[in-house]
Amino acid sequence: MNRRRERLAAAAALALGAAMIVFTFQPALSALRYRPGADPLWMALPAQLVHLGPPHLLLNLSGLALMALVARRHALLAHVMGALLVAAVGVAVGLRYDDPPLAWYVGLSGALYGAVAALGWGLAARRHPGVLRMTGALLVVGVGIKTWAGIAHVGGPGEWLGIPPAPSAHLYGYLGGLAWSVAAGLMVRRRP
Repeated sequence: MNRRRERLAAAAALALGAAMIVFTFQPALSALRYRPGADPLWMALPAQLVHLGPPHLLLNLSGLALMALVARRHALLAHVMGALLVAAVGVAVGLRYDDPPLAWYVGLSGALYGAVAALGWGLAARRHPGVLRMTGALLVVGVGIKTWAGIAHVGGPGEWLGIPPAPSAHLYGYLGGLAWSVAAGLMVRRRP
């Protein structure tokens, strides 16, 4: 059962990467931007597949690939892909009610923050050797610090790529990934 879930999660990660490429380079789809004050909430989900061009797409695709490879290596890909979905919804809802609202949003980076936090949580919570547990804890804390630093001072890769950064989206994604991890951990403990 676990292997089947991990294979489905791997297929979902590949499909997500392919969708990101299609949504970014298909002219009819690349115009999808989520405008939190004007668009319906569901529009935030397809907007997370759209990127502002090849550098933005490459940055998020490489993050998705690296996260998926590490998660798959440690049988955490199903957990991480679940967190990615919850984090994407967290980004959508958070941006909808953010004050002040963003004019528009595209990209998967917010949800990726949540997925990487969930990966770290999964590594820290498993019965791995000490180094992997410590690495997991450092991932959770490091992504949290990076998220807080982005809120406190806008910056990061987006600036040098010419992409307007959206630190609040990273925060909502991070919180969504942590919420998924805590809920999943509680559900596992309740199983007989």
